[in-house]
Amino acid sequence: MARQTKQEKEIDKRIESTYYKYGSGVQVGIMDIPKIFQMGREAITNGEDLDKAIQDAIAKFRVN
Repeated sequence: MARQTKQEKEIDKRIESTYYKYGSGVQVGIMDIPKIFQMGREAITNGEDLDKAIQDAIAKFRVN
C-alpha cells in the first residue's frame, strides 16, 4: 500500500474521531472497520454528511 498523502491522513483523522464519537461501546467485526472507513471516505468525496454516513455504517455492521 502506498503512503498516505497529508490530505488522506486528515480525512482518516476526521473519520476516526467520528467513528469513536458514535461507535464507542458498539461491537463491530474487526474486518468491517475498513469498510466503515471506506464508507466515510465516500461520504466526504460525495459531499455528504460524515456523521450520518458513519452512524449508518456502524448500524449496518453492528454486532451487539
